[in-house]
Amino acid sequence: LLVESSDDATRALARQALEIWADPPAMELIVTALGNDIDDSKRADLIALVVHFKDRRAVKPLCQCLAQGKNLPEVMAALHEFGSAPEEFLIPLLTKGDSAAWGNCFELLRDIGTRRCFMALNEIMGKKSTADEQTKKRARETMIFINRRLNTAEAHKAGITTRPTTLPQTA
Repeated sequence: LLVESSDDATRALARQALEIWADPPAMELIVTALGNDIDDSKRADLIALVVHFKDRRAVKPLCQCLAQGKNLPEVMAALHEFGSAPEEFLIPLLTKGDSAAWGNCFELLRDIGTRRCFMALNEIMGKKSTADEQTKKRARETMIFINRRLNTAEAHKAGITTRPTTLPQTA
């Protein structure tokens, strides 16, 4: 019903039912349907379901939707929900994808990327013919943002605070 119905009310009810009663075979069908050629509103319902269940199997089809430019706002928000898991599928988009997908990849990697993507970003910065100066600049900025975010997160996780203050010496 969720994928085949054209009635919005029916799809909304089907989505609510799946949020409550979806089992592993149903989730498998939902993840598979993400990669199919379906209407954007139906894909948005599927995206909401995989985010609701945090089903990591959906990361690859979501990245494919990103590469194809399908449901970009929903896909971008969904990929943020999966932490650094999408990085594995975003890195090939940086090296093999087109420049249209790069902007979305840069934006996502700023928020979820780790140092694993630096090699692909360096490759973009080193390309002489395929990447324009603006793209190279965005790749460099993305690396800087990732470094700052990770260094700050690592510092907070390790409990590092500001420099300790010293007490004045008394004689």
